[in-house]
Amino acid sequence: MLPYDPACPFFTEDFIGRLYFRLKEEDTLDLVCCGMNIEHMNQFVAHLQRVRGLVICCLQGPQYPVPHPVGFGWLNEVGGVDGARTGSFSFGFFKEIRGNRAHVDLSRFMLAYWFQEFKINRLFATTKNPLALNYAKRFGFEYLCKIPEFFNMHGKLEAAHFITLERQKFLSYYEAWKNRQGCP
Repeated sequence: MLPYDPACPFFTEDFIGRLYFRLKEEDTLDLVCCGMNIEHMNQFVAHLQRVRGLVICCLQGPQYPVPHPVGFGWLNEVGGVDGARTGSFSFGFFKEIRGNRAHVDLSRFMLAYWFQEFKINRLFATTKNPLALNYAKRFGFEYLCKIPEFFNMHGKLEAAHFITLERQKFLSYYEAWKNRQGCP
């Protein structure tokens, strides 16, 4: 997992644009950017240049000697002070990583990074994707409610599911997972 830094040579000038085109190619732009009505690359690039906590999830190893991007995520609406900070987030993985457990570990790393580096106390998210709800449960997210007509998806209102994750609950889970993996 690499925090996005435009000064880093790995992140070429067209890097965010290439993320956009991968989402378009896989027909997942509306799932990752749900309710944002991203119509073209410039909107996507402008949005990601304004967010906090943008991270790029990568695979690296014999098959990928250079980090190979397989997903990304970012924070939205971060507010509050140390000890009382909330935020929402968005993330997505490309189709090539589906079915590979590495995306679960990369999700853990993203959540830990946001909780620790941005001192988030509680994360919130909305989704219209039932698979995302099940996915979130494995990290300790709680389902709060269904919100009717929440997302404006290209002129049509759609319901959203609202979930939340508390910092200490996740970090306890994360530390236990790291210990089972033999990680420092």
